[in-house]
Amino acid sequence: MVARTWLVPYTDAERGRQQLLATIYLTHNNVTGQLQLDVRADSKVVVDGGRARVVVGKGHTIPFSVGSNVGRCSVHPKTTGFEYSCTFGGEQVAEVQRRPVAWLEAFQPTSVSVSVQDRVEFRAGKNYYQLVVQADGEEPKLYRKRYSEFAEVHDKMKQAYVGSHLRASLPAPPAKILNPFFDQLEPTFVQNRQVELNDYVKKIITVPRALAQPALLDFLGLALRAPSGEPVDLLAPPPVDLLNAPLEAPPMPPPQPVFEEAVV
Repeated sequence: MVARTWLVPYTDAERGRQQLLATIYLTHNNVTGQLQLDVRADSKVVVDGGRARVVVGKGHTIPFSVGSNVGRCSVHPKTTGFEYSCTFGGEQVAEVQRRPVAWLEAFQPTSVSVSVQDRVEFRAGKNYYQLVVQADGEEPKLYRKRYSEFAEVHDKMKQAYVGSHLRASLPAPPAKILNPFFDQLEPTFVQNRQVELNDYVKKIITVPRALAQPALLDFLGLALRAPSGEPVDLLAPPPVDLLNAPLEAPPMPPPQPVFEEAVV
């Protein structure tokens, strides 16, 4: 599975000239070819065929609209793997993973703190861990999560970082217990798993661009926010990486003027 995320700006006549933010989330099962497009915005969203299938050797495009704005998400086969692209209003949009970390901070939740409390609930033979999330100076919120939910968000985060060198930076959650006879309600096991889950969530939010990924934001009950103050050009290509940019020959100096000696 591969997941790709884009942020796109738009305005809505019903909301005046305020700049709003939409999140485009595309998942692709590169084994079965199954595609799914999820567009989130405060205005009316229309997706023309949100589910599709990519045929081997051929690409596929899914059109969508946010308010009166039209966009397209496309998958193109390459010699090895696939290439993903998104246009909005006729302009190419850069993926979240290609955006500078500092650029994304304008849209991400701020002052995020997370913890898994040492109090675990037992219901219907299942363990529920208490996840506390606080962000943007608001009151902490409590969520009850099963281990399987932590494992699921980890799988989705790995999909979002396919092709990125940061994929190796993702922490690993506690290992899944495969032995069906193992007592997962045993107090020592539960306590150790709570400590490991607490360590996991604290590390995952520190990975660059993690708090711009819909999978993690949904898990934490957080959301991206529209830019405030001066409008931000989300369609502009990311700045040139000066460290990896090809070297250019220095400009040639202008020719020196030639003065001829006057004949008297």
